[in-house]
Amino acid sequence: MKPRSADELELAFSTEPIVGWRVWRVLRPIDRKLSALELAAELLEAEQRGEPRPVERLFRYRLRSLTQPVFWPPRTRLEARCNVERADGFAHGGGPDAYCECGLWALRRRDLAEHVLASYADSGVSLALGRLALWGRIVEQERGWRGQYAYPLDLTVLSGTGEMERDLREDYGIAVSLAREQDRTRRRRRAA
Repeated sequence: MKPRSADELELAFSTEPIVGWRVWRVLRPIDRKLSALELAAELLEAEQRGEPRPVERLFRYRLRSLTQPVFWPPRTRLEARCNVERADGFAHGGGPDAYCECGLWALRRRDLAEHVLASYADSGVSLALGRLALWGRIVEQERGWRGQYAYPLDLTVLSGTGEMERDLREDYGIAVSLAREQDRTRRRRRAA
């Protein structure tokens, strides 16, 4: 299938979720490289928003984007934001936009997500493969979609621990499993 130009992309609005596949990093927010000042500011903001136990939250595993420094919030949708400002000064803010690459990405098929997973397999970070729901503004792409809102539906954690599985299951309220060793080996072979 030939890649489509931006003029040919379909931009739609969907109240019904589209289900696609995605890969995430699995990290604890405390593991980011933050200065004491940045950490204090983050905790103060969380306290002002009324978040319960913000310090404890830093030590629980979360889903993080592969390409952006964004943690997916538990039990609430993630909303796409565009940080790109064009040369003419236009910035559309919310994503997705047919003339930009912003938005929350999802792939049509599991095998496409497994290919992405294989390319990050040696990153030294635990990864999760799973389905997600996209809704709101939707841009259809050749291999999937970019959406305005998204939330994970289920996950398989690779090179993970029981603690990761528990934190993700409890905090996101979804089914989470750990990949078996033979599944990881099969994915590595498929990528080679």
